[in-house]
Amino acid sequence: MSRTDMHLPRTPVLLPAQLETSTPEDADSSSGSSSTSICSCWTSPLLGEPTHPADPITEHGLYPYTDLEEGFLRTLTIFSATPLHAQAVATAPHDHRVTRHWLLIELLSHRIFSTFPEQGAIRKLSTSYYEPVGPGDVLFISARPVTEKSLRWCEATITRENMLVAIVTALYDGPPVGTRGDAWLRRSEDLLDQPDSLETSSLAPGHE
Repeated sequence: MSRTDMHLPRTPVLLPAQLETSTPEDADSSSGSSSTSICSCWTSPLLGEPTHPADPITEHGLYPYTDLEEGFLRTLTIFSATPLHAQAVATAPHDHRVTRHWLLIELLSHRIFSTFPEQGAIRKLSTSYYEPVGPGDVLFISARPVTEKSLRWCEATITRENMLVAIVTALYDGPPVGTRGDAWLRRSEDLLDQPDSLETSSLAPGHE
């Protein structure tokens, strides 16, 4: 499938420095921040396409995406996880449906976010897509929790061969001030300034 058929947003790739200064409100204002509005394939009439007779969309859910999602999540390997940073790798199934099923990225990010302590309930999930995911693609995921004033969110950056695939931001109804998770997040800058703390917390290489 060509990039034109995918109807990908013309969203510029954000540099890591820009990610650190952005907030969920900024992500909300982006034209490509909604997973349901980006992919026009959900509303495109596909009943007349004979090329994919087993496509679950053409069969109105008779062959659901459940097997695809479960197979994708089974490939997820979290090789670094601390209260301040998490890294993982996953492999897209060898199935043509992965190019259409955008929610795979959000499922992957949600699984990574769950490794952080006491995050609370997700209030809003925003996703910006930059490159499509193809069958067999190996995806690298880097995620971190962020607090700024009264806001608490998690950011996940998904890449493929050093190419930005997507950025997922989950805005949380965070735990009350004074909980263990809140203390970890609010003290993140202090921890990074203390070499002893870096050794005991086992932060992943490259964490800024």
